[in-house]
Amino acid sequence: MGDQVQIMDLETFETFELPIPAEFDEEIRGAVGTDLGVEYIIALGNMKIMRTKKV
Repeated sequence: MGDQVQIMDLETFETFELPIPAEFDEEIRGAVGTDLGVEYIIALGNMKIMRTKKV
C-alpha cells in the first residue's frame, strides 16, 4: 500500500501498518503473497522493521 506495509504479529495476531524502510523496499514489494517475515523493534512507542526473513 504505497510506502506502508501491513504486518501481523504472530504471537498476538495484532495487525498494524509500518513504513517500508528504503533498504527493504524491493524485497518486501516483491514478496507480496509469499512467506516473507519481518522482525521489528518497538522503542519509545515507535515501531520499525529491522530485517526480513523467510518463514
